[in-house]
Amino acid sequence: MAKNTNDKTTKGRSAKGESQISGLQSGKSQPTRDEMQRRISKLEEEIKSLALTIDEVEDEKQAIREQLLKALADYDNLSKSIDTRIDMRLQQLRVDLGKDVINVMDDVRMAENVLQNIELTSAGRAWAEGVVATLKKLGDALAKLGLEVIPVKKGDKFDASMHEAIGVVNEGADNTIHEIIQQGYKSNDNIVRPAKVLVNKANK
Repeated sequence: MAKNTNDKTTKGRSAKGESQISGLQSGKSQPTRDEMQRRISKLEEEIKSLALTIDEVEDEKQAIREQLLKALADYDNLSKSIDTRIDMRLQQLRVDLGKDVINVMDDVRMAENVLQNIELTSAGRAWAEGVVATLKKLGDALAKLGLEVIPVKKGDKFDASMHEAIGVVNEGADNTIHEIIQQGYKSNDNIVRPAKVLVNKANK
């Protein structure tokens, strides 16, 4: 019996010792205060570095955004400039073509005036009617090009911006239109050709 008791005591001590050794082997020592301070300082540095990186990224993002906005504004301005130039060019083309039509109308109108002063045969009258129809078509073509006759009549005040005086008479109120010699034309507010007129000049 004594032997069994001794064996149990010995085994108990042996197990306790093994447990203590195992605990020492597997356990980790607690960090010292200096080690903790170093770890905290390192973390603080990492946080500062991360904050700087975030700021740099935000600055770069803002710079890219500003560049994009400027590029869009430049594109918009360029687009508007191109549109304006195209409109101006088209307007000039319309005016140039309109001038050619006007020259033809002048010739046809002159022929019409001659026909009104002569006696025509039935064939001549048919031709005269064709001349009138041609004038109307030419007038319609001018309207489509955006050109219109400058409104002027006898007795209107002479306006040098719209009228061209080719002669003077002394038969009416001073500085008024006496007769329209040739019609003028305009496109919007731009004078394509001033109306040629005779102007009254009173004797002083």
